[in-house]
Amino acid sequence: MDNEQAHVSVTMLDNSDIAIVWDSDNQDGSEKGVFAQRFGVTPTTPPVPQTAPPSPSVFHHLNHAYNSLQDSPLEEGASIAPLRVETFEDGVLDTLGVTASAGSLASSHSIEENGNSWQVNQESLTFTFDGDLLGALPTRAGVAVTDIANADIGTVAMETFDSQGISLGVTQPEALGTGDRFFGVEYERGISKVTFTANSNDWNIDHLQYG
Repeated sequence: MDNEQAHVSVTMLDNSDIAIVWDSDNQDGSEKGVFAQRFGVTPTTPPVPQTAPPSPSVFHHLNHAYNSLQDSPLEEGASIAPLRVETFEDGVLDTLGVTASAGSLASSHSIEENGNSWQVNQESLTFTFDGDLLGALPTRAGVAVTDIANADIGTVAMETFDSQGISLGVTQPEALGTGDRFFGVEYERGISKVTFTANSNDWNIDHLQYG
């Protein structure tokens, strides 16, 4: 009988594929045709889902005791990008690439003995950084809070904004206690501005630093 198939043999290969061999009369015009077919059943490995890289972390330095620039936790990265430090000792806020939303020079409450500081007469103070003037936005920024009117209950919180001006979050208000206290942040994708908020409209900062 033409195309009659017989003598079927099924074999599993090393990779788990299956080979089937059989005779088939006149399938190829002869009575001696032997045919084979391989069936792939090796399971395919599903593709590994591609996930976005984790967002860089925001590292806050809150309420650190501060007596000089050497106390700044931001100094640890100075070998990569040197810090610019505004001490107000020349009587103005004129460090490159930064503007303040409020405040004025004060001849008291300075880190330096008998020096100057920046006095804020409202609860909120924002420093905005100009990436064009600086060549790139800073990845570290901070200030030392040197005085607040209601020292016993004075608190400060800070909010950081990324290169698009999107908030990276607000810290909980930190009770200042005694002495000068440092508040800063690190964010590797660039900081466009930082906002410090006190529960007072009479407070001072010094040693604005960024880099």
